[in-house]
Amino acid sequence: MRCSEEKFHQTKVVGLCMAVLCLAASSWAGDVTMDVTATVAPSLTETVTTQMSFGSIDLNPGGDTIIIDASSGAATPASSGGVSVVTGGTSGLITVAASTNFTINVVYEANNVVELTEPVSGDSVYLNSIDQYSEGGTVNGGVPHAAGTDSLISVGGSVQFPSGAESGIYSGSMTITLNYL
Repeated sequence: MRCSEEKFHQTKVVGLCMAVLCLAASSWAGDVTMDVTATVAPSLTETVTTQMSFGSIDLNPGGDTIIIDASSGAATPASSGGVSVVTGGTSGLITVAASTNFTINVVYEANNVVELTEPVSGDSVYLNSIDQYSEGGTVNGGVPHAAGTDSLISVGGSVQFPSGAESGIYSGSMTITLNYL
């Protein structure tokens, strides 16, 4: 009989072990649903509508500073001392369009200076005070615009021509950064 009790005891232990293994092997699982969204910002379109031009300058032999004051909108160049004659020319114009509200912070060329070079003589003059003579610059902390309207940014500056400046076409280019806030 002892043998049979032993078998019964072994069967009981094996059954208990199997029950424990079954409990350990089972686990609870649950499913959840999560919404995922991605918003693609509407594109902004930046266009240089008008290039900046200081026009044709009949320069005073003593030199002069020519200014395009576009701080209040489009402007034409003028002699600061009234001694040179300027014909034609205009402020630069950037148009920004978007379908949503936006604010622009305009950052002009590094150090606010652009070199303009006459290619034949190699002489240079400098466009400066760009942020002072332009609208929408960093000096006013940004320009807000309503959805569906174009933002017009007029760009100006001043160029000082020294006495004896060579005749020719002085040119250069500048980078204007538009930060959207």
